Amino acid sequence: MYNFEKLLQKNNIKYDFLLLNNTGKSIKEIKHKNILKKITFPLYGNLFEECYLFLKRLKFFIISLCMLRKSFKNNYFLYLVVCFSAFHPQYRFNQLICLYLKKTFLFKKYKFVLNTYEGHAIDRMIKCVCKLVNKNIINLGYYHGSYFDNLITCKNKISSYLHPNYIFVSNHNMKNFFGKNKLKTFKINKKQIKFKKNKKKQKICAVLPEGVKSEVIILLNIILEIAKYNKKIKFVFKLHPVLENNKEITNIFKQLKFKNISLIFDGNFLLKKSKYCIYRGSSSVIEYAQNGSFPYYMDLPNEKNTDPLHHFGNTNKRYFKNCNQFNKIINLNIERNLQKKLINFSKNYFYSQKDDSNKIIKLIKKNDRI
Repeated sequence: MYNFEKLLQKNNIKYDFLLLNNTGKSIKEIKHKNILKKITFPLYGNLFEECYLFLKRLKFFIISLCMLRKSFKNNYFLYLVVCFSAFHPQYRFNQLICLYLKKTFLFKKYKFVLNTYEGHAIDRMIKCVCKLVNKNIINLGYYHGSYFDNLITCKNKISSYLHPNYIFVSNHNMKNFFGKNKLKTFKINKKQIKFKKNKKKQKICAVLPEGVKSEVIILLNIILEIAKYNKKIKFVFKLHPVLENNKEITNIFKQLKFKNISLIFDGNFLLKKSKYCIYRGSSSVIEYAQNGSFPYYMDLPNEKNTDPLHHFGNTNKRYFKNCNQFNKIINLNIERNLQKKLINFSKNYFYSQKDDSNKIIKLIKKNDRI
């Protein structure tokens, strides 16, 4: 959201910043981070709100049991998963967010609402809340991530009512993708971190898991095996910001006996120093590749490809399925020409100039708040 916020400030447009608390900490615990000037939603509601939301979940559960059995008659397990999803912690959290959003929207009378648009349930729920409060609210979605061929949730055509009125995109592949689905898009530049060329890259391999605990475990299991045979390489994990405060994950790393596996929270250090990086679906790989780290994609069997660099190709030099394959490709000499092509590909991956800022400002200029 960095460039968009700067754009609003530059044009003296009033706005509020609403933050969803995904840290797992209470508001009191995060006071020092200077974000309370913005509207931060709590992790839990009051007793009345929690009881109200529980009754809503119970109602959904009962209706699902009665109504969905015929729809899932050939897959009873899926039927049970859908029914009991009402009691998943994330469902409760999404409910609470929407409850507070509705209160905020009714009080603030916004004309525009911008939220991330990655295909998650909360993206569609925010659109619904906007329309329930005021049919004239214009909802802007921001797909800030990278593109890969198996974008499942964004390809699902559920209902035009659940899509944003406009979608901000940060790369041309996503603009073409949404354009084919006849959705209105705006190009917006993405802030990119770039360092001076560092010829003395150390034998450090950055490990870039996505923001899901299971992804960290999957990568850690194979890195434990790889680290035995590559003791001269330091494998350093950089967690997604959502997981940086997860004590369960940090405790796992504290108990590791491997000296060449560690955890770091200084992403800039890794961007400067790492000679390689291992990833799956994380768009962080774009920044690392641009700054000279050679990317290795863990392509597990029977999985759909989620490689943001899939269109770059050269999979025989970058893809590995197990420890033995990694040991082979890590010992291959990285061709200078290939490295240059990779850096240029990554440099041009996201928009960095000539975006649709003027069109965006024209759309919102007449409104007092966003």
